[in-house]
Amino acid sequence: MASKVVRHVLPPSVGLSITALASWCAGDNWIADLPVDEAVPMIFRMGVDDQRIKSFLVEGNDFPEPLCRASYGIALDEPVAMKFADKRRLYVFAEHAWTEKDVALLDERLRQ
Repeated sequence: MASKVVRHVLPPSVGLSITALASWCAGDNWIADLPVDEAVPMIFRMGVDDQRIKSFLVEGNDFPEPLCRASYGIALDEPVAMKFADKRRLYVFAEHAWTEKDVALLDERLRQ
């Protein structure tokens, strides 16, 4: 497994993150044993799980997998209504090169 190799060669002071399908964080606990510090749940383009997971999060629920509670990923072009009470790292993905307009849009969304 690649993550075991990567973890082995990284200094202990360097964190190791992976992106994760939101469904892995919501119920598939197979990631719990991965040698990573965090799994970033991608809360966008979730296919058949989209409405179920977004509704789960909007209702104030959280991912049961602890690896998925330090950060989350969203897409610039796909608004998400959920808010986490605690501070988490936010990763924002865009399908194109970032522009000043994109940064302004993101800033506006985060202030809501």
